Amino acid sequence: MNTLTLTVHACRRSRQRGIDSTAIENILDFGRDYAVGDGCIAYFLGRKAVAYWRQRKGLRLDRWQDMAVIMAPDGAVVTAEHISGTVPTNWRARS
Repeated sequence: MNTLTLTVHACRRSRQRGIDSTAIENILDFGRDYAVGDGCIAYFLGRKAVAYWRQRKGLRLDRWQDMAVIMAPDGAVVTAEHISGTVPTNWRARS
């Protein structure tokens, strides 16, 4: 299994926001990806993704709903955050 690299900022913010490594891994595995600028990619596990994975595979991802992880082009996690409402307008769907 690959190990995640978190920046110092990502470690601090994820700890402050109560987003642990299990949450980050699930968001990366099951979230939808968005281009967010400067070559970074955001992975967002929204309401539709949670419903999709529950219906298709029986996965219960509710506890990580509305969370996002931002990754740098080199694959390091830059930050993890809670997103309320909809995806930010400057994020562009990649898939």
